[in-house]
Amino acid sequence: MARFPAAIAAESLSFQFDDGRFLFEDLDVALGAERTGLVGRNGIGKSVLAQILAGEKTPSHGRVTRRAKIGFMPQDAADRMQGSLADALDVAERLKALARIEAGGVDPADFEVLGEGWTLKEDLHAALQAFEISARLVDPVEQLSGGERTRLALLHLELQMPEFLILDEPTNHLDRSGRRWLAERLERWQKGALIVTHDRDLLDVVDQIFELTGLGLQKYGGNYDLYHVQKETELEAAHRTLASAEAAQSRERREAQARKERQAQRDAYGRKQRGTGSQSKMLLDAAQARAEASSSRLTRIEAQRRECAETATEEARAALERSDPLSLFVPSAAPAQGVLVALQDVVMPYGGPALRNGLSFQLAAGERVALSGANGAGKSTVMRLVEGAIDPLSGHVSRRVARRARLDQHLSFLDRERSGFENLQMREPELSDAMARTRLAQLRLRGDRALLPVADLSGGERLKVALACIFGGRAAPSLLLLDEPDNHLDFESLAALEGALRNYDGALLVVSHSDAFLEAIGIERRIDLDETEGLSSP
Repeated sequence: MARFPAAIAAESLSFQFDDGRFLFEDLDVALGAERTGLVGRNGIGKSVLAQILAGEKTPSHGRVTRRAKIGFMPQDAADRMQGSLADALDVAERLKALARIEAGGVDPADFEVLGEGWTLKEDLHAALQAFEISARLVDPVEQLSGGERTRLALLHLELQMPEFLILDEPTNHLDRSGRRWLAERLERWQKGALIVTHDRDLLDVVDQIFELTGLGLQKYGGNYDLYHVQKETELEAAHRTLASAEAAQSRERREAQARKERQAQRDAYGRKQRGTGSQSKMLLDAAQARAEASSSRLTRIEAQRRECAETATEEARAALERSDPLSLFVPSAAPAQGVLVALQDVVMPYGGPALRNGLSFQLAAGERVALSGANGAGKSTVMRLVEGAIDPLSGHVSRRVARRARLDQHLSFLDRERSGFENLQMREPELSDAMARTRLAQLRLRGDRALLPVADLSGGERLKVALACIFGGRAAPSLLLLDEPDNHLDFESLAALEGALRNYDGALLVVSHSDAFLEAIGIERRIDLDETEGLSSP
């Protein structure tokens, strides 16, 4: 393995918003030839940190030293690609130069553009095949599925011949085989990599994991399984420490109250003795002076004890980084009965065997169905057909449900120039300002965070805004069309989404490449678009 010390070294990194708030402060990190996973809750700053380390964003404080050629794939790399595949791979001009030379051209500029790329076409075709992309270099990127675009973005990165990889959520839109393919490529990668992900299979091939929290950056040796064991041990210890500190604080409060009551009894006795005149004024004054001195000393001691107990409790809470529970409010679905959607012999000019040969299925009220199939099989196409956004080449689609909502891979119904608060208000105008803020706060989008443009939020936070918009009204849609809703989410947010969808009482049509997620939300039937007729299975 070709090793080089600290391909990236960062010291005292901080990132501060314009309003003075810090996203993170004083982070130190050194990255070498290891494969490193970066995890943390949504909005904590993982993508910003990745951009700073890659040189795509400037830190507010601190510095970064790079001793290797960095290849950076941002979270939305697949969505940014435009034009043909050749354009997206930045090889269009070289291919044109090669074509002119092969046609007999002798322009020196063409030879300079081409360089040593005499086998460029063959190399690119081999690369497309290796990355399992069936499209041609002249085909438009918009014809590719989300997973194929992700593969294309990864190929673009590899063509740059980087010495260190920084990948931000690289499994987005990849199907199961695509995620296994990426994990295998990374396992063979002989240089360093930083991978921002919550995909457990991908985290199983890393050498170490960094967790970014409000307390800083914590390093854990090993893959996800080892990280999980260490994290559970840490959390158990932190809970015990917090429980002990809270018990000590409660005990100190009770003892302080008992001391205060005893002192009050002694003071009352002294006042009673002074009132009876049974002792001389000199003795009573001396006793009062001693009592006042004792009371003052006790007050100082109690203040010190209380401060120590409170400090210990706050330190224990900080170590645990206890946060408000994440919750997603889900109202009851609008009433619906019978068959909501029916596809009969639907044919499209693209997609898997089921769509090319004629797809038929029905979806009834309250039913939970998953669409499965490889990237390019047409899962998103079926979603758009059911929604009514497109029409089939032949066949018939019947829709008998008025209230339906589709959450696509790109969250396209969100206005990215407006804030999450504004998007929710536009979607649900009858919602009061206070209730809209509450809905977002339940998803940890509170205060100024709820007022930021959606474009400035993390991928996970944008998804939370979309979910708040869908479930923000008095009644949920009778039919939810969810296209990879588990993308971008951290572990806790994913668990909250699973719980919300379990409680949702409408019909679900879901695309997800995670069997665990589909099982958690109670999927009853699957439609496989790789099969000739989209055969259903339980």
